[in-house]
Amino acid sequence: RTHGKLQDKHNALLISEEEIKQGVEELRTVNDKLTASYADLERSLENERRSKEQLARKKNQLEKEKEKSKLLVDKLNVAKEKAEIASQAKTQFLSNMSHE
Repeated sequence: RTHGKLQDKHNALLISEEEIKQGVEELRTVNDKLTASYADLERSLENERRSKEQLARKKNQLEKEKEKSKLLVDKLNVAKEKAEIASQAKTQFLSNMSHE
C-alpha cells in the first residue's frame, strides 16, 4: 500500500516528453520576444541619442546667431548715437550760421 502511494507520487512528478517540448517552445517564444524588445529598445535609444545631438547642434547654432544679433544691435546703437551727435552738431552749426 505504501509502495503504491510512492509510485503515484513518482508518476505525478514525471513530465512527459511532449510537455518538455512544449515548455522549451514557450521559452523560445519568450526569448524571441525579449530579443525583439531589446532590439527595439536599442533603436529607440540610438534615435534619442541622435535627437539629443541634433538638438545640441541647433542650440549651439541659435546661440551663435543670438550673439551675432547682439553684436549687430550694439553696432546699430553706436551708429544711432553717432548720427544723433552729428545731427545735433549740424543743428548747432546751422543755428550759429543763422545768427551770424
